[in-house]
Amino acid sequence: MPFSLKPVSPKPVSQKPVSQKPRRWPRSLTRTLLITFALAAATGFATYLVRHEQPTRIGCPIADERSSGKTFTFLALTFKEFHPAGNQFSGTLSVEVAPNTDRMQPEAIQKWSADLKKVVLRINHYDGHTLSYQGGTDSPVALAFPPAWGSLMGKGTFIWNAEAASGPFFYPFDRYTLHLNPSLMEVTDPAVYPNVLIDTFETDFANSNFIPHLNNIRTQYPNDPYEILLDRPLMLRSLAIIVGVLLIFWLFYLIRFAKPGEQAGQLVSLFVGVFSIRSSLLSGAPLFPSLIDFCAIGVYLAAVLIVLVRWTLPDHGTTECPYCKSQIPLGANVCCQCTRPVNTVPLPD
Repeated sequence: MPFSLKPVSPKPVSQKPVSQKPRRWPRSLTRTLLITFALAAATGFATYLVRHEQPTRIGCPIADERSSGKTFTFLALTFKEFHPAGNQFSGTLSVEVAPNTDRMQPEAIQKWSADLKKVVLRINHYDGHTLSYQGGTDSPVALAFPPAWGSLMGKGTFIWNAEAASGPFFYPFDRYTLHLNPSLMEVTDPAVYPNVLIDTFETDFANSNFIPHLNNIRTQYPNDPYEILLDRPLMLRSLAIIVGVLLIFWLFYLIRFAKPGEQAGQLVSLFVGVFSIRSSLLSGAPLFPSLIDFCAIGVYLAAVLIVLVRWTLPDHGTTECPYCKSQIPLGANVCCQCTRPVNTVPLPD
Protein backbone atom coordinates (compact mmCIF):
# COMPACT_ATOMS: atom_id res chain seq x y z
CA MET A 1 0.00 0.00 0.00
CA PRO A 2 1.26 3.41 -0.66
CA PHE A 3 2.95 5.25 2.20
CA SER A 4 1.58 8.72 2.89
CA LEU A 5 2.84 11.38 5.16
CA LYS A 6 0.38 13.35 7.13
CA PRO A 7 1.26 16.85 7.95
CA VAL A 8 1.79 17.32 11.62
CA SER A 9 0.70 20.62 13.02
CA PRO A 10 3.35 22.12 15.31
CA LYS A 11 2.47 22.53 18.92
CA PRO A 12 2.05 26.07 19.97
CA VAL A 13 4.99 27.27 22.00
CA SER A 14 4.02 29.29 25.01
CA GLN A 15 6.02 32.51 25.12
CA LYS A 16 6.61 33.82 28.58
CA PRO A 17 6.87 37.54 28.90
CA VAL A 18 10.46 38.59 29.48
CA SER A 19 10.70 40.61 32.68
CA GLN A 20 12.61 43.82 32.17
CA LYS A 21 14.43 45.26 35.09
CA PRO A 22 13.65 48.89 35.80
CA ARG A 23 16.39 51.20 34.72
CA ARG A 24 18.19 52.69 37.63
CA TRP A 25 19.62 56.17 37.89
CA PRO A 26 23.37 55.85 37.30
CA ARG A 27 25.50 56.76 40.27
CA SER A 28 28.12 58.38 38.06
CA LEU A 29 25.52 60.87 36.84
CA THR A 30 24.54 61.62 40.44
CA ARG A 31 28.16 62.32 41.35
CA THR A 32 28.57 64.53 38.30
CA LEU A 33 25.47 66.53 39.17
CA LEU A 34 26.55 66.96 42.79
CA ILE A 35 30.03 68.14 41.80
CA THR A 36 28.56 70.56 39.25
CA PHE A 37 26.12 71.91 41.81
CA ALA A 38 28.86 72.34 44.43
CA LEU A 39 31.12 74.20 41.98
CA ALA A 40 28.27 76.44 40.84
CA ALA A 41 27.26 77.21 44.43
CA ALA A 42 30.86 78.01 45.43
CA THR A 43 31.33 80.25 42.38
CA GLY A 44 28.08 82.09 43.06
CA PHE A 45 28.89 82.56 46.73
CA ALA A 46 32.38 83.90 45.98
CA THR A 47 31.00 86.26 43.32
CA TYR A 48 28.40 87.56 45.77
CA LEU A 49 31.00 88.22 48.45
CA VAL A 50 33.33 90.03 46.06
CA ARG A 51 30.60 92.22 44.55
CA HIS A 52 28.95 93.14 47.84
CA GLU A 53 32.11 93.88 49.82
CA GLN A 54 31.98 97.41 51.15
CA PRO A 55 34.60 100.00 50.11
CA THR A 56 37.66 100.49 52.28
CA ARG A 57 37.82 104.29 51.78
CA ILE A 58 35.40 106.60 53.55
CA GLY A 59 35.20 110.37 53.94
CA CYS A 60 33.12 112.77 55.98
CA PRO A 61 32.87 116.49 56.81
CA ILE A 62 34.11 117.35 60.28
CA ALA A 63 32.73 120.81 61.17
CA ASP A 64 29.55 122.67 60.27
CA GLU A 65 30.88 126.24 60.29
CA ARG A 66 32.69 125.97 56.98
CA SER A 67 31.06 128.97 55.32
CA SER A 68 33.03 131.39 57.51
CA GLY A 69 36.40 129.67 57.12
CA LYS A 70 39.26 131.40 55.36
CA THR A 71 40.84 128.11 54.24
CA PHE A 72 39.78 124.73 52.89
CA THR A 73 41.54 121.82 54.57
CA PHE A 74 41.61 118.26 53.30
CA LEU A 75 43.06 115.54 55.57
CA ALA A 76 43.61 111.95 54.37
CA LEU A 77 44.85 109.01 56.46
CA THR A 78 46.11 105.76 54.95
CA PHE A 79 46.14 102.84 57.41
CA LYS A 80 49.01 100.43 56.80
CA GLU A 81 49.78 98.48 59.98
CA PHE A 82 47.87 97.20 63.00
CA HIS A 83 49.59 96.42 66.30
CA PRO A 84 47.28 94.15 68.33
CA ALA A 85 49.24 94.49 71.58
CA GLY A 86 47.74 97.94 72.17
CA ASN A 87 44.99 97.96 69.51
CA GLN A 88 47.06 100.59 67.71
CA PHE A 89 46.91 101.57 64.05
CA SER A 90 49.66 103.37 62.19
CA GLY A 91 50.08 104.76 58.71
CA THR A 92 50.70 107.86 56.66
CA LEU A 93 48.70 111.05 56.33
CA SER A 94 48.55 113.87 53.81
CA VAL A 95 47.38 117.42 54.51
CA GLU A 96 46.27 120.00 51.97
CA VAL A 97 45.32 123.54 53.02
CA ALA A 98 44.01 125.89 50.32
CA PRO A 99 43.14 129.59 50.82
CA ASN A 100 39.59 130.77 50.35
CA THR A 101 40.08 133.51 47.75
CA ASP A 102 36.56 134.81 48.37
CA ARG A 103 37.44 135.74 51.96
CA MET A 104 41.17 136.46 51.76
CA GLN A 105 42.91 139.22 49.86
CA PRO A 106 46.12 138.47 47.93
CA GLU A 107 48.20 140.22 50.61
CA ALA A 108 46.53 138.16 53.31
CA ILE A 109 47.12 134.97 51.34
CA GLN A 110 50.81 135.76 51.04
CA LYS A 111 51.13 136.42 54.77
CA TRP A 112 49.08 133.32 55.61
CA SER A 113 51.27 131.04 53.48
CA ALA A 114 54.41 132.55 55.02
CA ASP A 115 53.18 131.99 58.59
CA LEU A 116 51.75 128.48 58.18
CA LYS A 117 54.81 126.24 58.21
CA LYS A 118 53.98 123.18 60.33
CA VAL A 119 50.83 121.53 61.66
CA VAL A 120 50.14 118.82 64.22
CA LEU A 121 47.21 116.37 64.14
CA ARG A 122 45.56 115.40 67.41
CA ILE A 123 42.73 112.84 67.72
CA ASN A 124 40.72 113.13 70.93
CA HIS A 125 37.90 111.20 72.55
CA TYR A 126 35.35 112.62 74.97
CA ASP A 127 34.12 110.00 77.44
CA GLY A 128 31.41 111.97 79.19
CA HIS A 129 33.27 115.03 80.45
CA THR A 130 36.73 113.45 80.23
CA LEU A 131 39.03 114.25 77.32
CA SER A 132 41.52 111.54 76.36
CA TYR A 133 44.20 111.51 73.68
CA GLN A 134 43.89 108.58 71.28
CA GLY A 135 46.33 109.41 68.52
CA GLY A 136 47.85 111.89 66.13
CA THR A 137 51.00 112.66 64.21
CA ASP A 138 54.34 111.35 65.41
CA SER A 139 56.00 114.68 64.63
CA PRO A 140 54.95 118.05 63.14
CA VAL A 141 54.07 117.94 59.43
CA ALA A 142 55.91 120.52 57.31
CA LEU A 143 53.75 122.36 54.75
CA ALA A 144 55.02 123.83 51.49
CA PHE A 145 53.85 124.92 48.04
CA PRO A 146 54.43 122.19 45.43
CA PRO A 147 55.44 123.45 42.00
CA ALA A 148 52.52 125.05 40.12
CA TRP A 149 50.12 124.35 42.98
CA GLY A 150 47.85 126.81 44.74
CA SER A 151 47.72 125.20 48.19
CA LEU A 152 50.02 124.14 50.99
CA MET A 153 50.66 120.39 51.20
CA GLY A 154 52.50 118.08 53.54
CA LYS A 155 52.95 114.39 54.43
CA GLY A 156 53.67 112.62 57.70
CA THR A 157 52.94 109.57 59.85
CA PHE A 158 50.34 108.96 62.54
CA ILE A 159 49.22 106.50 65.23
CA TRP A 160 45.65 105.89 66.39
CA ASN A 161 44.50 103.78 69.34
CA ALA A 162 41.27 101.84 68.86
CA GLU A 163 38.89 100.15 71.29
CA ALA A 164 38.17 96.45 70.91
CA ALA A 165 34.45 95.98 70.26
CA SER A 166 32.38 93.26 71.91
CA GLY A 167 32.70 89.89 70.27
CA PRO A 168 35.39 87.30 69.60
CA PHE A 169 38.91 88.69 69.66
CA PHE A 170 40.34 86.05 67.35
CA TYR A 171 41.28 86.96 63.80
CA PRO A 172 39.42 87.25 61.46
CA PHE A 173 36.44 87.86 63.75
CA ASP A 174 37.95 90.75 65.72
CA ARG A 175 36.26 94.18 65.62
CA TYR A 176 37.40 97.64 66.72
CA THR A 177 36.05 101.15 67.17
CA LEU A 178 37.79 104.43 66.29
CA HIS A 179 36.45 107.68 67.74
CA LEU A 180 36.66 110.35 65.08
CA ASN A 181 37.27 113.78 66.61
CA PRO A 182 40.38 115.23 64.93
CA SER A 183 41.88 118.67 65.40
CA LEU A 184 44.65 120.24 63.30
CA MET A 185 46.84 122.85 65.02
CA GLU A 186 49.46 125.24 63.73
CA VAL A 187 52.96 125.10 65.19
CA THR A 188 53.94 128.76 65.20
CA ASP A 189 54.76 129.72 68.77
CA PRO A 190 55.67 127.29 71.59
CA ALA A 191 52.83 128.71 73.68
CA VAL A 192 50.16 129.23 70.98
CA TYR A 193 48.63 126.50 68.82
CA PRO A 194 45.79 127.96 66.74
CA ASN A 195 43.40 125.47 65.16
CA VAL A 196 43.16 124.89 61.41
CA LEU A 197 39.55 124.06 60.52
CA ILE A 198 39.22 120.66 58.83
CA ASP A 199 36.71 120.53 56.01
CA THR A 200 37.05 116.93 54.79
CA PHE A 201 38.47 113.94 56.61
CA GLU A 202 39.18 110.75 54.61
CA THR A 203 40.42 107.34 55.73
CA ASP A 204 41.74 104.53 53.55
CA PHE A 205 41.93 100.98 55.00
CA ALA A 206 42.86 99.17 51.78
CA ASN A 207 46.25 98.02 53.13
CA SER A 208 45.11 97.06 56.63
CA ASN A 209 42.67 94.20 55.90
CA PHE A 210 39.72 96.04 57.50
CA ILE A 211 36.31 97.16 56.27
CA PRO A 212 35.23 100.51 57.84
CA HIS A 213 31.67 101.51 58.75
CA LEU A 214 31.10 105.22 59.46
CA ASN A 215 28.42 106.13 62.03
CA ASN A 216 27.19 109.65 62.72
CA ILE A 217 26.76 109.95 66.50
CA ARG A 218 26.56 113.74 66.66
CA THR A 219 23.08 113.64 68.22
CA GLN A 220 24.20 111.37 71.06
CA TYR A 221 27.74 112.68 71.57
CA PRO A 222 28.14 116.25 70.25
CA ASN A 223 31.84 116.28 71.14
CA ASP A 224 32.58 113.10 69.14
CA PRO A 225 30.65 113.56 65.89
CA TYR A 226 31.60 110.25 64.24
CA GLU A 227 32.84 106.78 65.01
CA ILE A 228 34.36 104.19 62.69
CA LEU A 229 33.57 100.50 63.25
CA LEU A 230 36.14 98.16 61.75
CA ASP A 231 35.33 94.60 60.65
CA ARG A 232 37.32 92.02 58.78
CA PRO A 233 36.18 91.33 55.18
CA LEU A 234 33.28 88.89 54.83
CA MET A 235 35.26 86.82 52.33
CA LEU A 236 38.02 86.34 54.91
CA ARG A 237 35.60 85.26 57.65
CA SER A 238 33.85 82.85 55.27
CA LEU A 239 37.15 81.25 54.26
CA ALA A 240 38.12 80.77 57.91
CA ILE A 241 34.80 79.05 58.64
CA ILE A 242 35.12 76.80 55.56
CA VAL A 243 38.66 75.79 56.53
CA GLY A 244 37.52 75.02 60.08
CA VAL A 245 34.61 72.85 58.85
CA LEU A 246 36.88 70.95 56.45
CA LEU A 247 39.35 70.28 59.26
CA ILE A 248 36.58 68.84 61.42
CA PHE A 249 35.37 66.58 58.59
CA TRP A 250 38.93 65.43 57.99
CA LEU A 251 39.29 64.58 61.67
CA PHE A 252 36.13 62.45 61.61
CA TYR A 253 37.41 60.68 58.50
CA LEU A 254 40.71 60.02 60.26
CA ILE A 255 38.93 58.46 63.23
CA ARG A 256 36.51 56.34 61.20
CA PHE A 257 38.24 55.18 58.04
CA ALA A 258 41.95 55.96 57.88
CA LYS A 259 44.58 53.38 58.76
CA PRO A 260 47.52 54.04 61.08
CA GLY A 261 50.06 53.50 58.30
CA GLU A 262 48.36 56.08 56.11
CA GLN A 263 47.78 58.56 58.91
CA ALA A 264 51.48 59.30 59.43
CA GLY A 265 51.89 60.64 55.90
CA GLN A 266 48.56 62.43 55.98
CA LEU A 267 49.53 64.29 59.15
CA VAL A 268 52.49 65.88 57.40
CA SER A 269 50.36 66.86 54.40
CA LEU A 270 47.70 68.28 56.74
CA PHE A 271 50.25 70.39 58.61
CA VAL A 272 51.78 71.77 55.41
CA GLY A 273 48.40 72.34 53.72
CA VAL A 274 46.74 74.11 56.63
CA PHE A 275 49.59 76.50 57.22
CA SER A 276 49.87 77.20 53.50
CA ILE A 277 46.23 78.29 53.57
CA ARG A 278 46.93 80.23 56.76
CA SER A 279 49.66 82.28 55.08
CA SER A 280 47.22 83.42 52.40
CA LEU A 281 44.43 84.15 54.88
CA LEU A 282 46.67 86.17 57.18
CA SER A 283 48.12 88.52 54.57
CA GLY A 284 48.06 91.96 56.17
CA ALA A 285 46.77 90.52 59.42
CA PRO A 286 47.97 91.04 63.00
CA LEU A 287 50.52 88.82 64.65
CA PHE A 288 48.40 87.42 67.47
CA PRO A 289 46.95 83.88 67.09
CA SER A 290 43.92 83.64 64.84
CA LEU A 291 40.97 81.27 64.89
CA ILE A 292 42.53 79.13 62.17
CA ASP A 293 45.63 78.73 64.34
CA PHE A 294 43.59 77.23 67.18
CA CYS A 295 41.67 74.97 64.77
CA ALA A 296 44.86 73.79 63.09
CA ILE A 297 46.69 73.09 66.34
CA GLY A 298 43.66 71.37 67.92
CA VAL A 299 42.99 69.12 64.92
CA TYR A 300 46.68 68.34 64.48
CA LEU A 301 47.13 67.30 68.11
CA ALA A 302 43.97 65.17 67.96
CA ALA A 303 45.21 63.47 64.79
CA VAL A 304 48.60 62.71 66.35
CA LEU A 305 46.85 61.26 69.40
CA ILE A 306 44.70 59.02 67.17
CA VAL A 307 47.77 57.70 65.36
CA LEU A 308 49.59 56.93 68.63
CA VAL A 309 46.56 55.17 70.11
CA ARG A 310 46.05 53.03 67.03
CA TRP A 311 49.70 52.08 66.88
CA THR A 312 49.95 51.17 70.57
CA LEU A 313 46.47 49.59 70.78
CA PRO A 314 45.83 47.91 67.43
CA ASP A 315 42.36 46.91 66.36
CA HIS A 316 41.65 43.26 67.37
CA GLY A 317 39.24 42.86 64.46
CA THR A 318 42.13 42.74 62.00
CA THR A 319 45.16 40.57 61.40
CA GLU A 320 48.39 40.93 59.45
CA CYS A 321 48.82 39.62 55.93
CA PRO A 322 51.82 37.21 55.84
CA TYR A 323 52.92 38.55 52.43
CA CYS A 324 52.53 42.36 52.38
CA LYS A 325 52.19 42.83 56.17
CA SER A 326 49.10 45.01 55.79
CA GLN A 327 46.10 44.83 58.11
CA ILE A 328 43.20 42.73 56.84
CA PRO A 329 39.88 41.85 58.53
CA LEU A 330 39.62 38.60 60.46
CA GLY A 331 38.09 35.82 58.37
CA ALA A 332 39.30 37.22 55.04
CA ASN A 333 40.43 34.67 52.41
CA VAL A 334 42.13 37.18 50.11
CA CYS A 335 44.28 40.14 51.11
CA CYS A 336 42.71 43.40 49.96
CA GLN A 337 46.17 44.95 49.40
CA CYS A 338 48.25 42.32 47.56
CA THR A 339 45.25 40.12 46.47
CA ARG A 340 47.00 36.92 47.56
CA PRO A 341 45.06 34.10 49.19
CA VAL A 342 45.54 33.85 52.90
CA ASN A 343 44.51 31.22 55.43
CA THR A 344 41.06 31.61 56.81
CA VAL A 345 41.16 32.91 60.31
CA PRO A 346 38.15 32.00 62.43
CA LEU A 347 36.17 34.94 63.70
CA PRO A 348 36.12 35.45 67.45
CA ASP A 349 33.02 34.41 69.33
